Order: sequence, then C-alpha cells, then structure tokens
Amino acid sequence: MKDYGSEFRQLLIVKMKISKEKNSLYSQRALARDIGVSSSGLLAFLHRKRRLTPLLAYRIGMYLGLNEHQMYKILVSIIVK
Repeated sequence: MKDYGSEFRQLLIVKMKISKEKNSLYSQRALARDIGVSSSGLLAFLHRKRRLTPLLAYRIGMYLGLNEHQMYKILVSIIVK
C-alpha cells in the first residue's frame, strides 16, 4: 500500500516554503488554519508523531485541490490499513 502520509508531509512542506517565500510571516499556524485543522495536530503529523487519519487526509486533500477520485482512493487506502 502506498504511504500517503509521507507524500502529504512532503507536499505540505513544499507548500509552506512557497507561501513563506511570498510572505515571510506565513507560519505553520497559518497553514493549519488554511487547511482547517489545529496547529498542534498539524505539527504532530508533520513531525511523524501523529498518523494520517481519514479526516486529516480529507482536509489536506481539499487544501491541495485533489479531485473526488483521488480523494476516494486515498481515503479507502487509509481506512483499509
């Protein structure tokens, strides 16, 4: 099975760097707000202290602009794990 947690971590780190280049005051707290999750929960996920839950995957997927088919595939793989 594919490890979507690692992929989402990498994508979020890249998005954070891009946002920080545009606005030096952009923070992980702002990223969490934009995604719709708590900052502590997002930091725990980014630091591998929290696994990727279906709700977190859904919110990150929506933030990244994934389509319904992509989201379905990811959510099924997380739930089946």
